[in-house]
Amino acid sequence: MGKSYLALHPEESEIEILVFRLGLGINALHSPGSSALDEAARIIQSRHIDDFRMDRLVEMNGWILTQTELRLAAVTFLAQLEAKSENC
Repeated sequence: MGKSYLALHPEESEIEILVFRLGLGINALHSPGSSALDEAARIIQSRHIDDFRMDRLVEMNGWILTQTELRLAAVTFLAQLEAKSENC
């Protein structure tokens, strides 16, 4: 799903851009500790609910997903690519 989303939105093909658009800010990538994770989870949950309220739903590969879910999938996809390139 993340790869498909990025094919439709190449302007979001960097992790930092996606993290910003998820409302997390760049510090979310480097903030250790459970309080940072709790705050990120709260923000993502709020965005997810807002997606439904604002009708930010996307049909992709037969699924109806929120923009937030697809951006999270894109972050995961890019992070996996980055990890693979580091291991080579």
